[in-house]
Amino acid sequence: MKTVGIIGGFGPESTAKFQLAIVDLCAAQKQRTRPPILMWNTPIPMKIEEDLILKGKSADKFLPFLLSAAKRLETAGSDFLVLPCNTLHVFINEIRSAVSIPVLNIVDETAISLKENRVDKIGLIGTKLTIKSNMHTNKLRSLGIDTILPSKKVQKRIDMIIHNILNQKNIVKTKKELENIATTFKARDIDHILLACTDLQLCFKNIPGITIHDTMKVLAQAAVREIIGDNH
Repeated sequence: MKTVGIIGGFGPESTAKFQLAIVDLCAAQKQRTRPPILMWNTPIPMKIEEDLILKGKSADKFLPFLLSAAKRLETAGSDFLVLPCNTLHVFINEIRSAVSIPVLNIVDETAISLKENRVDKIGLIGTKLTIKSNMHTNKLRSLGIDTILPSKKVQKRIDMIIHNILNQKNIVKTKKELENIATTFKARDIDHILLACTDLQLCFKNIPGITIHDTMKVLAQAAVREIIGDNH
């Protein structure tokens, strides 16, 4: 089995759930041992995190932390790395250049999953920077999948929702807000939604008539594929 290194802390609760998802997926595949996992909870200053989520700014300030995390995990013995955060994949090339081990790409893995599931149109929910970067939009377009974006007004609500989830504020209200946002996509005749923020799955519940595609689940499945390899 290969050892996965998780660049975590964006946010911590999602990272913990991601790690458990890997453990559960390996158990479901009848593995005789627990998966080897290394995880670094990146000590990012909360002010920088807040600026990124609410204002779409200060992304460059994350880079030194990401590169340090990647190198720590490589030195510790990771065979490959994962970053369970969509937004920070704007730095995927820089991270890959900083280490000599593979780094899985949540955008590529998600696109493959959607194509395999024959999705041709999907609503996209993520941070302001994720949307602005077009990381998912461009990749999905190349595969013939249309992405429908939220309005600017709705995007502001989404950014606040993600901020609240990271800080564990107004969770009951947040769950209801997410449900309302999902129904706005349904009203536009969109029955698939991509959670392009791994924190959203903490509060997003099933909604009748809408299929939710969770990027965190997709990345966890990809990580297990690499961990097990030829032993499966």
